[in-house]
Amino acid sequence: MKAIIVVAALLAVACDREVARATAPLPLTGRVVDQAEIISPSTEQALHDRLAKLEALTSDQLVVVTTSSLGGKSIEAMDLLLAMAGALALKSWTMAS
Repeated sequence: MKAIIVVAALLAVACDREVARATAPLPLTGRVVDQAEIISPSTEQALHDRLAKLEALTSDQLVVVTTSSLGGKSIEAMDLLLAMAGALALKSWTMAS
């Protein structure tokens, strides 16, 4: 996990001004964040369960995020912002599940 945070931080420093100007796009509140509301509740629960199992087996943490808009950001900038915001949120919701 520390290596991922370091890589994300280095990428953010090297990335264009878009990332530097941007704010966190949406809060990562769990393993599945369906802001666009396109995932059914049963599918969301199934994804959550599979992601929790993956984390238990490998310690890798993966989040599924949908959004209705990138807010003018590139997909790369959005990815970096979510990664940086997620690094802070992961411990809290991992310990709560």
